[in-house]
Order: sequence, then structure tokens, then C-alpha cells
Amino acid sequence: MVNEYKDRHVNNHIVDVITPMAIKFNKTDLEFGDNMARILVISKYPPRVRVSWMARLANMEGVTCSMHITPAEPSKLIENISKSMGELAGKMNAGGSALMMKRAEQQYND
Repeated sequence: MVNEYKDRHVNNHIVDVITPMAIKFNKTDLEFGDNMARILVISKYPPRVRVSWMARLANMEGVTCSMHITPAEPSKLIENISKSMGELAGKMNAGGSALMMKRAEQQYND
């Protein structure tokens, strides 16, 4: 079998334009050529969000926003929801201040 890639010509000018000379990793950012980048990670989302809650961040000039969501295993998800609902029901039955009761009831209904 002949290696068909061996005889191909590589345009090094294009390769130099699209690849950075070096990437410098700093404590809070990284630099490549004349560009600076910073990676921010949101690891815990708020319990309740409105439509387009990340729009202010994603629409900032010079920001590229990417979301990576890992689906939960259905049985584990049901187990966690059941546990949370049991805890909230316990809070509502235990009594306490009216504010705590109202918050627990709201969370339970959500």
C-alpha cells in the first residue's frame, strides 16, 4: 500500500497563520500570540433560573460561551429528587418560622 500523504505538499505559510507560535499558561489566563484567553467554569448552577439567564455573559464582546452538560443517570436522578422531596416534606412537617415553612413549601412545589 502506497502512502498517499507522503507526496502531498504542505503550505507552511497557512499553517503558521492558523497556529499560534506558543501558548503561555499564566496563573489566571493563557496567552497565544497577541491574544489572551481566560477560562471560567460554572460548576453549580442556581436552583431556579429564568429564560436566557446566561445571555448577559454570553453576549459580552469578545466572549465565547460554551456549555457542556453531562446527562444524569435516570435512576440516580429519581433517587436524588425523591431524597430532596423527602427532606423538604420533613422541613414542612417539623414546623418553624413562617418564612422557613413558606420557603420549604415553595421549593417542594418547584
